[in-house]
Amino acid sequence: MSGGAWSPAWLSAQLRSATPPSGIGLAQVYRNTTWLAWIEALVSQFPSISGLMGDEWAHAAAREYIRLHPPDSAVLIDIGETYPSFLATFEHASQWPWLGDVAQCDWLWSRAHVAADAQTLTRQSWLNAIANPHCSRLQLHPSCHWHWRDGAPIAQLWHDAKQRTSNTAPNWHGEGLLLTRPSSEVLSCGISAPELAFINALAIGGTLQEAVETALSNNDASETGALNTASSAHTPPPLNLARLSAKLLRMGAFMDPIYHADQ
Repeated sequence: MSGGAWSPAWLSAQLRSATPPSGIGLAQVYRNTTWLAWIEALVSQFPSISGLMGDEWAHAAAREYIRLHPPDSAVLIDIGETYPSFLATFEHASQWPWLGDVAQCDWLWSRAHVAADAQTLTRQSWLNAIANPHCSRLQLHPSCHWHWRDGAPIAQLWHDAKQRTSNTAPNWHGEGLLLTRPSSEVLSCGISAPELAFINALAIGGTLQEAVETALSNNDASETGALNTASSAHTPPPLNLARLSAKLLRMGAFMDPIYHADQ
């Protein structure tokens, strides 16, 4: 994707400019180590943007963002919280309306990476929960983050960008990305609309039964929508609760202990 989004003159001006943003007060932007550190930190924080658009594009976009939004934190890993929304409306990224969503996945990856440690749900706790779904409330792990994008396979796009590969053509349907860090490594997987509904229901304090009912209702709506389209080739498979449970447990999406509705 790299190369075509910029006017050559604009890109050259961004990369060669010696004019710092107002308030910095330095003679030349590339002689200022703080300014350079901000740019490099932002590019590092959002590797998928470099993977999709190329390093030159990513550095130019990062410089423009830093120019408009100078960081107010000395912690480099905190730089860029609003970068995804910046890219979503950035004129030079208008050909890729989902680019901000890919960047949001990068941001959530970093939040999962630095999240507090916590004990993941044990097998016995899970068995207790499914034995009493009407009163069991599962807690999401502190590292559990997710993002959804209508009309774009955001998990596939993000994974391909991270690896700088594109093995298959994207199937253009709505998709979400789930991120967790149950131990030392951040894990990721794609999620469907019903799976998203299940997680959202738990996140707002619903019982396991309420979450399942919400997911099944969403699944019915998804299937109805597929029947109303010309082709259902890109429609995700129906919700499988056993597969969803196994996926979330494998991802370490829940933490101990469970709570009951009367607590």
